[in-house]
Amino acid sequence: MGEPNVLGRKTAIPTGTDEFIPFTNRTSNREYPGKVPVSAAGTVAAGGVVVADANKDVVGFRNVAITGALTVGATIISETDLQALDGVIATPAEINRAADVSTRIVPVTTSPLAVVETTHEGKTVVLTLATGIAVTLPAATGGGAKYRFIIGATVSTTSTYTFDVTGNDTMVGFMLADDGDGEPANGWTTVVGGSATNKVTLGGSSSASGGTLGDLVEFQDIAADLWHVAIYGTQGGTEVTPFSHV
Repeated sequence: MGEPNVLGRKTAIPTGTDEFIPFTNRTSNREYPGKVPVSAAGTVAAGGVVVADANKDVVGFRNVAITGALTVGATIISETDLQALDGVIATPAEINRAADVSTRIVPVTTSPLAVVETTHEGKTVVLTLATGIAVTLPAATGGGAKYRFIIGATVSTTSTYTFDVTGNDTMVGFMLADDGDGEPANGWTTVVGGSATNKVTLGGSSSASGGTLGDLVEFQDIAADLWHVAIYGTQGGTEVTPFSHV
């Protein structure tokens, strides 16, 4: 009777510096010319047999090729699934900001508000506080981030909604506003007295610079230290520009 068809001379799973005698290296049931070193449990070494550690974990693979699907828990990932991701350069956070429809509206009812890209970019921020809200934009980097604000409550006579930049940032843009007289809208630009604009103020007596329910304020980060601003609103009383340099 010949020897049993076993993988090698060792009966236990080899570990550490033990040597495993693979079935493919045997020339007969009696000859064992080849020995392959066994990697330390849980690690990968060139030319060695891989043995999982006590947690069934293995680290150190460089390139792994498979011809079927990859199963992770209860999720099956196919070649078609992976091809769909080929060329995607957006980060998970960027994808969430663009695709998460459940958080498109961000209500704000307290002051101040420090704008955060991961929370407010690409969303509609509704500012609702009659005593006004002080908004501070993040630093402009030229990344193209867009922020959209809608006034959800007309500001009281002595209060304002304000929008300030960070550091040395400035703004370029305009405001178009209806003053209720039936004439073309008032137009205001960001250059004030030759100084670059770095602040927007909506409110004042009779909402002279804006700040009424429904006003729209949009900012876009267009370059390092530079924001574009567009405001569409309503002014009352003796109208004044919402732009200033402080």
